[in-house]
Amino acid sequence: MTVSALYDCAEVRTFLLDHLEGRIPLRQRLLFRLHLLLCPPCRRYLARYRAEAAHWQALGRAAEPPPPELVELTLKYLSTRIGPPPPPRDDSS
Repeated sequence: MTVSALYDCAEVRTFLLDHLEGRIPLRQRLLFRLHLLLCPPCRRYLARYRAEAAHWQALGRAAEPPPPELVELTLKYLSTRIGPPPPPRDDSS
């Protein structure tokens, strides 16, 4: 990000993830924060971005693998509809 990013919302938004993860230098981080102070639309964008990230992280933590019985029944159903899976390929030759 360059000094011009202070006035460029599109460029500020491209560096949003880097900013949140602390991967931009201090000077650029200060410019980023100054832009946010001066730009209500970017502040709202950042708030929505953080809310979406938290939502998806919560979903990722809550996700559990399906029960083995469900996997087995699904594979069994699919094999009756589309046939058994092909045998594994032998790539050694």
